[in-house]
Amino acid sequence: QNSELSLLTINTLRKDANDRNPTVRGLALRSMSSLRIPNIVEYIQQPLQAGLQDKSAYVRKTAVMGVVKLFYVAPEVINDLNLVDVLYQMLRDNDPYVICNCLSALEEILANEGGMVITKKIAHYLINRLRDFSEWGQCQILQLLLRYKCEDEEE
Repeated sequence: QNSELSLLTINTLRKDANDRNPTVRGLALRSMSSLRIPNIVEYIQQPLQAGLQDKSAYVRKTAVMGVVKLFYVAPEVINDLNLVDVLYQMLRDNDPYVICNCLSALEEILANEGGMVITKKIAHYLINRLRDFSEWGQCQILQLLLRYKCEDEEE
């Protein structure tokens, strides 16, 4: 019966993930990704991917954190859907909260590999955008930039 109930719940949340209201879409994604049930992972993938490309920053930042939750339930799906690459691409998002969530997500997903890779391009981009972030976001970025290794003496 729990399996049937979880499928009914997922179907309702999937419908809500397509709602016109971004708050409803975001809450649907948050609720879906909080259901840590391995047999419903296949139903969460499509709405989560759509949420990462949503026009609403709230939905995108919620979807990014949903990727982290999905990672703990089904880490292989993260690789199958190339979600790490998507998160790296999303570092170019216009919204600083989406970027901060991407940084946190990449750090958590790539923790076993030493965290996210800070390239020269990423470092320069984050430094140039630093004033756009909240104090918490600035601290997070500065903490990440401490790991950056210069490529040569000139740099």
